[in-house]
Amino acid sequence: MFRIWASSPKDVYIVGVGGNNGSSEMWHFDGSKWQEIKLHQSEGGPVIGFITISDIYGFNKNDIWAVGFHTDYNPIIDSNFTYRSLILHFNGNSWSEETQIFGGLQCIGGISSNELWAGGWGGEIIHYNGRSWIKDTASYHFSLRQFTSFLNISAGNSSTIYALASSDNSRYLFQRTINVWELIDSVESTNHILSKIWLSPSLILYGCGIGVNQWTRSSWMTLHPSSNYNSFYYLFGTGDNNIFAVGHSGTVAHFNGSDWYDYPNFLKRDEYFATGWTDGREVIILGCNNNLNTLIFHGK
Repeated sequence: MFRIWASSPKDVYIVGVGGNNGSSEMWHFDGSKWQEIKLHQSEGGPVIGFITISDIYGFNKNDIWAVGFHTDYNPIIDSNFTYRSLILHFNGNSWSEETQIFGGLQCIGGISSNELWAGGWGGEIIHYNGRSWIKDTASYHFSLRQFTSFLNISAGNSSTIYALASSDNSRYLFQRTINVWELIDSVESTNHILSKIWLSPSLILYGCGIGVNQWTRSSWMTLHPSSNYNSFYYLFGTGDNNIFAVGHSGTVAHFNGSDWYDYPNFLKRDEYFATGWTDGREVIILGCNNNLNTLIFHGK
């Protein structure tokens, strides 16, 4: 399991690869127990076939979205497989699948269900306006084929929306302005300074990788360094005075508005933390070990 979204500590969703066949799973925590969400039609859900869920994002307990891709067998092509978008929505009662066909999707984020974006392979980014999903416009001077994927999207308001994309050699930072995604920065992947981005409620943009960094509108300023071995993978928090960074080798760090603190009791070389969530009172950290067993830490 590698992505999490929650409306409260008693309403937590996690997604990731699970099961004997390698297809993705979704689980829900109600404050006392975890229960698998049955997504396949054979189990009473909306989905047919092999799926991978890449990300989950919501606005409240009755408005939750998850994206990823279907893997379809196709003997005509050399790889024998084709991939198409997976878009799921929960309305408070049940999960349904959106039927629009795009390429595989890796991330989702937005302001509301009328202003929602999902990014995927080949530099594709799509927009939901409350009625339908359509391809959005991204502006850059190089081939889409240079992209591996959009990595994550972080939005604050209609004029402050960022997306991070990757290729084999670089990371690309986009900002959406006047209905167009503009490339505003790029860094070499070998610098390892950008794995994910997070926009705080005060609209300050942070990035993590080898250290935690802040975007100054022209460059990245390091706030909290880390070693090559213990790099950060994900940022989350409730504001500029309450930020968590998690990552490789059980790395967990927290900023309280004055100082950064590295939690030594989590450090284990066979553990990897992929994501987390907090409401300012409780914290959930999600990851796995080398055997791909899911790890969930819940603290107050």
